[in-house]
Amino acid sequence: MTVRVVLYVDAWLFRFDEKCGEICSRSPKRIVGAALASGAIKQDSKAERIAEHMKFLDSVIPKVATSARLRTLLDSYGAAVRDAGNELVHLYEIRDALAKHYGGEEPARAALGITKKEWQRLGVLANVEPLKEGRHRGKHHSGSRSASASELEEARDIVRRWIASFAEKE
Repeated sequence: MTVRVVLYVDAWLFRFDEKCGEICSRSPKRIVGAALASGAIKQDSKAERIAEHMKFLDSVIPKVATSARLRTLLDSYGAAVRDAGNELVHLYEIRDALAKHYGGEEPARAALGITKKEWQRLGVLANVEPLKEGRHRGKHHSGSRSASASELEEARDIVRRWIASFAEKE
């Protein structure tokens, strides 16, 4: 049986094929930076972010074939990228999955080296702040607002660190 993992990361599409044990394809969904006369791409912050994501993927992809839990985490991360309206919901799924895997918050944090502050920060973004992308958007009496780019990037950064730490242990 071939398991395919499709993951969108910051406008890149990755397909991992368990049968061949590697990324079988990756393609940009849009151009990053500006092409120079030499054909080189002028680096910008978007290109740097993609390079950072590539490094992250290079660290976790080799373990995808052997870890169903890692595939689940990456599926949730991919869903967060594809479904911007529910991004924090999907990122929080990763926190839930890690807690379940390790038998609770404390064991998960201890095993993965996650600080209580970082664990709680994702909880605040997903559950407490009145954000349209969050889990409890209908419970805020004063209305809700869209998450800022920096709030979403912070949540993504937190979760990528957790996934990388989990993959390292696998």
